Amino acid sequence: MRKAKQIFDKIIEFLIMIIMIAMSVIVLWQVITRFIYGDPSAWTEEIAKYLMVWIGFLAGAMGLKYGNHLGITLLSEMIHNATGKKVIACLITLLCLAVGVVILVYGWQFMATGAKKVASAFPIPMNYIYAAVPLSGLVVILNCVENLVKIIRGDIETTEG
Repeated sequence: MRKAKQIFDKIIEFLIMIIMIAMSVIVLWQVITRFIYGDPSAWTEEIAKYLMVWIGFLAGAMGLKYGNHLGITLLSEMIHNATGKKVIACLITLLCLAVGVVILVYGWQFMATGAKKVASAFPIPMNYIYAAVPLSGLVVILNCVENLVKIIRGDIETTEG
């Protein structure tokens, strides 16, 4: 199971990297066509915007794996025993898991509505764009489950909550 999760994480990280490279190239092309040729490409702005949405959702979901999100540590700092800190860390992780489930379920419904829509400047179905939402919900869920197991085993430091 761990090996499958590691492979999944590598795929998501690779996807984020490819999207960032593609967005950079597209924005560079936008700048070239605007300032050198004087005729900006209409599709580049829209695609760059959609790629930024994908980056935001996927990178935000992967941030849970590495603990890169902002956190309010007031409650965990008030508790001085390790068991209490572990309980708080578990509760916070379970809350994040619940949010991931909501993002997955409603993101899936949102993506389904996009099948009927087409992007305005680039002829692709919007459900490809909206797919970032349920995919990020799935990543949040998997990362929360992984973090929960690590907290229970004692593999994660629980001083930050």
